[in-house]
Amino acid sequence: MLKESAITDVQVGDVFCHTWGYDQTNVEWYQVVAKRAATIQLRQVAAEITPSGDMTGHSRPRKDQFIPMATGALCAKADGAPSCVKRPYKYPANAYLPGVWVPAVYGACRLWDGRPQAYSSYA
Repeated sequence: MLKESAITDVQVGDVFCHTWGYDQTNVEWYQVVAKRAATIQLRQVAAEITPSGDMTGHSRPRKDQFIPMATGALCAKADGAPSCVKRPYKYPANAYLPGVWVPAVYGACRLWDGRPQAYSSYA
């Protein structure tokens, strides 16, 4: 299944959820702050955490509450710039993982569907 451009599916203000980890699930949130031609500019936003058990819980983005420096895994840069530019793409509805995504070196980064995202932590 070929992926296609999703620039028309993404608007300024939309939020992407980046999940990653090996023995735990880390959750980071990124908000679209600009849109140009075929790319979007993302900035990391703070998370609202709701613990639900021993080292587990749910996370939601705190929209417009930007983290000053790029500390998240998706946009981390040596120069500490607070944003990154990505090319969104989408897989069609009949694909294994349909939806709008942005590339990540590791983990998965998908357009947020509005539901809290589960996380886990390790000691």
